[in-house]
Amino acid sequence: MSTNDSKLHDKCIFCKIANLQDPETRILYQNEEFVVFRDIRPAADHHYLVVTKQHIKDPKHLKGDNLELLERLVATGETVLKNAGGKSEEARFGFHWPPFTSVKHLHLHVIAPVTSMTFMSRLIFREGSYWFVTANWMINRLKSMRNEKTEIPPNSRSSLENTKVLTQEISSTC
Repeated sequence: MSTNDSKLHDKCIFCKIANLQDPETRILYQNEEFVVFRDIRPAADHHYLVVTKQHIKDPKHLKGDNLELLERLVATGETVLKNAGGKSEEARFGFHWPPFTSVKHLHLHVIAPVTSMTFMSRLIFREGSYWFVTANWMINRLKSMRNEKTEIPPNSRSSLENTKVLTQEISSTC
């Protein structure tokens, strides 16, 4: 990590929380990868943030290789919710999508029950919106990134090249 990166992470509130340097935040759970704490503006009875200890800017920066990390992040959120008396089937798990992030550090929102959310909370954490994506959507995105990476033979043509060849073949026969 460069000196500039270190300075940026020193200013990141979630890095401070993950390193147990914020006395205001009560950690509900932690392991070697994640910390979990309550959102300061809860959208429902249970509203937890599962934060990576490693500074990852946002969900857009995750790649196919991060699939298992994301799955562990979600599993951690499900476990904390269950232990707190919440139910996964009544919960919303997701991420704000850049540029609609207030803290530029990867964090999963675990919100339950969805039925107790106010109108504004339902809008802010709306599935399928431009600003909020579900954990399942992210998992599928990373799976597809991983598949694209492994399914394309190194010497194969791109779909654009194939389209150009097909167009030329069609033009020459007409």
